[in-house]
Amino acid sequence: MRWINIRPTRPALLVLGTLPFVLLVAAYLAGSAARLSLNSGDKLLPSLTSLANPSRFMAFAGRALPWLAALAALCLAAGLWLAVAAPADYQQGETVR
Repeated sequence: MRWINIRPTRPALLVLGTLPFVLLVAAYLAGSAARLSLNSGDKLLPSLTSLANPSRFMAFAGRALPWLAALAALCLAAGLWLAVAAPADYQQGETVR
C-alpha cells in the first residue's frame, strides 16, 4: 500500500492535529527568549509570564488586534471571492454555485 493511501489511527490524528500549535508555541517561546536575552525591555515578543499581567496583555492585544483584524478581513475577502468566482458544476450547472 502506498503512503498516500494509509489512514492514520486516532492517536496519530490527535498528534498530527496538535503538532502545528505546539510548533507555533515553541517558535514563539524561542523567539521571545532570544529577543529578551538581547533586550529585556522588548515589547514585540513578550514572554508568556509577562502576558499574565492584565495591563501588559491588554497593551499587547491592542497592538496585535489591527493586524489580526486585517488578516481576518483578507481571509474573508478571499473566501468570498472563491465562492463567487467558482466555476459552474459540470453536471448541475449554476444551481450549486
